[in-house]
Amino acid sequence: GLGRAYMAWFGVDPIGGSHLALITAAVILLALTVRDRRAGVREMVFPATLLAVIALQLSFPLLARSDWFDMAARVFAAA
Repeated sequence: GLGRAYMAWFGVDPIGGSHLALITAAVILLALTVRDRRAGVREMVFPATLLAVIALQLSFPLLARSDWFDMAARVFAAA
C-alpha cells in the first residue's frame, strides 16, 4: 500500500514506489532498533527484519530480470 501511495504522490514507477516503501520500512526498523538498544532490550526482532528488508531490496535487480518475476508481474498487472 505504501508503494502505491508513493506512486500516486511522487509519480514514480512500481519499482521506484517499492524502493521508497522499503527505504521507509528500513528507516522505521532502524529507529525501533536504536530505541530498543537504548532501553536495554536485546531482542533481535527488529534487526533481523531490517536485514530481511535490506536483502529484499538488494535482490530487486536480480529478480527484475528473472522469468519468474516477469510472469508474476503480468499476473498481478492483470488482477
